[in-house]
Amino acid sequence: MKYQLFSTGRTDVGRKRNHNEDAYGIHEGNGLFVMCDGMGGHASGEVASQLAVEEVAQFYNSLCREEGFEWPYELDHDRPFNARALEGAIRYANDRIFVESMKKAELEGMGTTVCALAVSDEEMVVAHVGDSRVYRLRDGELSQLTEDHSLINHYRKLGNLTEEELEALGARKNVIVRALGLKDEVEVDVALEDMCPGDVFLVCSDGLTDLVGDSVILATLQDYDEDLDGCAEELVRLANDGGGKDNITVVLVRVAGEMGRDFEWIPTIPDGYRVDPMDDSEMRSPVASTVPIDEVISGVQEALQSADTIETDTPPPPPLPVQAEADEEDGGSRKRLKIVVSSGEVDLLGPSEDTHPDLPLNESIAAEDNDPSEPESPYLRAVRKRTFDPELRGMLSNAKPLAYPGRDNSEEDDSA
Repeated sequence: MKYQLFSTGRTDVGRKRNHNEDAYGIHEGNGLFVMCDGMGGHASGEVASQLAVEEVAQFYNSLCREEGFEWPYELDHDRPFNARALEGAIRYANDRIFVESMKKAELEGMGTTVCALAVSDEEMVVAHVGDSRVYRLRDGELSQLTEDHSLINHYRKLGNLTEEELEALGARKNVIVRALGLKDEVEVDVALEDMCPGDVFLVCSDGLTDLVGDSVILATLQDYDEDLDGCAEELVRLANDGGGKDNITVVLVRVAGEMGRDFEWIPTIPDGYRVDPMDDSEMRSPVASTVPIDEVISGVQEALQSADTIETDTPPPPPLPVQAEADEEDGGSRKRLKIVVSSGEVDLLGPSEDTHPDLPLNESIAAEDNDPSEPESPYLRAVRKRTFDPELRGMLSNAKPLAYPGRDNSEEDDSA
C-alpha cells in the first residue's frame, strides 16, 4: 500500500425506521472498506447486511491469503490480486447469505446491497452490487464511481422514458435489480480507479443520496476538508434534516501522502495459483524500511524466473445450497440430494434403481461415482467439488432436510 489512509464511518437509523439495516466495516490497516444496506422482512435485512460485511472481510483479509488456497470462482487473472480478492469476497458473501436465507422462514428472501473499496498499490478497487454508491472528490470535483443497479436507472439507460415519466414511477423507483443473497450467483461490478494524495472517497447508502443532492455533498466535503469525523456527522445530519426516511450510512476514506515504506499487502504464493515469472507486483511481502526495495524486487524476480510455472485446473464453481430429502422408492432408507439454483430444483443423484441404498450417504456417493456401469452425474460431480464452503460440506455429510423457498414443508416425510 503506497499511500497513507485516514478513514471514518457513521451509521444512523434515521427518523422513519425503528431499526437499522445498514452495516459497515473499516479495515484501514489492510486497505479494505465495506458498506451494506440490507433488505427483507422480520429485520432479516440486518442479518444480511451484517453477514455480508463480516464475510467480505473474512474472505479478503484471511481466506484467500492462506497458503494452499484455491479460487472457487472464475475471475479475471489480468486484474491485480486485490481486485480479484475483493470480487471473490463479495461473491463468497452472496453464497453465505443465500444459504442462510434457506435455514429459517423469517430469513427467506433477505438480501443486501454492497459497496466496497480495496487498496491495490496506487489504485483503488471499487466493487459494488445494488444502489449504494461510491464517490470520489478530487480537485474540487465530485465524481460518482458506481452505477445504480436500480429499476429507474435501468429505464434511464434504455432512453425511452423522459425524466417526468421516470419520476412518475413512484415507489417503483426504489426497486433494485441486483443484490446479494437473492440468487445462487451474483454479478459484481469491479473497477480500478487511480489514487493521488488529497483524494476523498465517500461510500454511502441511498439513505443519504435520496435526500442530499450531489452539490450539497460536494460542498460539505470541501467545507470539512481533513475533518472526516465532522464531515460524516454533518452528512448524516443533513439527511435527517431532509426527512430521514431511511437508514443513513457514510464511510469516508482520505488519501494522504506516501508512506515511509512501499510494499503491497498480499499473501504467500498459494498452491495451485498461476504465477507470471516476470511479474513481482503480487509477490511482494512487507519489508523493513532499512532494506532497499530494489534489492527485494530483484531477488523475488530471480527466484520466480528459476521456478516452474504452476499449472492449475479450472477452479471449482462456488458452493450452492443442498437439499436432502427421503427417497420414497426405497421407503426413505436412503437420502436423496437436491440442489436449489435460480432456475429451480435439480436432483443430483438421478434415478435410484442402480444406487447403493445399503451404504451410508458419503460412501453411497463414492460408490456411484466409481461405478463404471453408470455414467457420473455432472450435477453430482459439480457438488462434490463445491466443498470450499463449510456449510455445504456439512450438508453433504449429514444430509439433513432444510427448508427452502418454494418447498412445501408440510408434506415432508418424518423419516427424512
